[in-house]
Amino acid sequence: MNRVAIMLAAVLAVACKGQAEPSTDAQARAVDAARRPPPTPAPLAPELFLEQAPDAGAPPAIPQVPMTKLEVTREGSFALPRATDELTPRAAVALGRGFALVGEAHARGGPERPAETSRWVGFVSKAQRSAGGSGTKLEAGSIRAAISDGQGGALLAGSVGSGPDARGWFGALDSKGAITEQLELDGEASTEQVEQLELVDLLAGHGPEQRAVVLGNLGGQGWVVSLDPRGALRWHKRVSSVGSPQTRFHAAARIPGEQGNILAIGSRARAGDESEAWWSGTIPGHEGPDLKIDQSEFQIEGADPIQTLDAIVDLQTTGVGTRFLALGRAKRERVQDHEQAIVVGFDRSGEPTWSRVLGYFRAIEIYGGVVNPKFPGVANFVVRIPIHGDKGASALAWLDISSGVDGILLPRQLAGTVGWESAGFIESPEGPAILAYTQTETGIDWRLLLLDMSYRVGSPN
Repeated sequence: MNRVAIMLAAVLAVACKGQAEPSTDAQARAVDAARRPPPTPAPLAPELFLEQAPDAGAPPAIPQVPMTKLEVTREGSFALPRATDELTPRAAVALGRGFALVGEAHARGGPERPAETSRWVGFVSKAQRSAGGSGTKLEAGSIRAAISDGQGGALLAGSVGSGPDARGWFGALDSKGAITEQLELDGEASTEQVEQLELVDLLAGHGPEQRAVVLGNLGGQGWVVSLDPRGALRWHKRVSSVGSPQTRFHAAARIPGEQGNILAIGSRARAGDESEAWWSGTIPGHEGPDLKIDQSEFQIEGADPIQTLDAIVDLQTTGVGTRFLALGRAKRERVQDHEQAIVVGFDRSGEPTWSRVLGYFRAIEIYGGVVNPKFPGVANFVVRIPIHGDKGASALAWLDISSGVDGILLPRQLAGTVGWESAGFIESPEGPAILAYTQTETGIDWRLLLLDMSYRVGSPN
């Protein structure tokens, strides 16, 4: 106010030099004007600092994951078979004379040959420190799963053929990685509509009448197959429910007990709904095609709406509490660079008891899980994760999680695996190991990374 009064007085003084002295009324008005406070300026429109809503298609920021280094116990390579452009191992399994990698051999196609995906088996002998060769390329199809047969060999599941003509495929390996059996499985599809069939997982049989149970997807439904000791089909059953046009199996585990029941996991989509719920089903072990399947379908609070479970582990615990852990992913859009990780706990009967969103890392792909028999109650998963601060780059991570909704979670990026992928776990003489591989110009390089559980027995690590 003083500043205004001084300026006003100066103006009056200048005016008085060239004009007659103002009247008494004018002086009074000038004094009143000087005493009044200056007019308050009109307020400026506030600048908006609004938190921008995230783009529905843009996933959240990538957390930084601690780094750890695992011992490389073995390493080697496989060359591309003839007329092949890429190898994709899907599973690894220990054999009596070594171990096998199984999966796919891809030919991109060109002017002289069509694009094709073929089943592929690579064998590594115990006598070899590293492996060479190109493995065995079979006919068109894919091998998706492998388990030990308990006698030094392995059982395999996948598909034969391609596209809508694909059929289920069951195979067996001997102790040297040679294929000894092959069986095509047909879903008896309707003649009015061709339904693509793929097998995604298998479990060892329960009892002398059952050699294996194979799970897959037939059209928009799950498919369960029981095989007898000779590999012949005993019974099969489709799995679906009213109001869900698509039910998909991803993995399964055997529930302990005399019944030999099976806990299957995957996803289910509803008609007219953009969301997708994670799904689980308890399948009786030996009741035939008329069996009744108890199904659960949930959405996890705080998780993105499109949810699925990818891998399941039997914690090998006794008593009450969590017996199985299933790891999965959740996303907002059908296509995303990386996704949330979710975990669900199941009790001994296969009933889901708790779920949890894992916000400490983001997931791109989940390759499988295992439990070290020396440490029951602790699940180990191998996951491909995006790398913090390096857009578009990925690496392998080892996720160690204890049972329970508040169980300890230890995600760690594996040193030396930037750009690498995994074929899951394999039982080595020293314990469970991660089978990691990377593409090269001539085939693939692979490594066995031994899980280091020493921190659980008081090691400084």
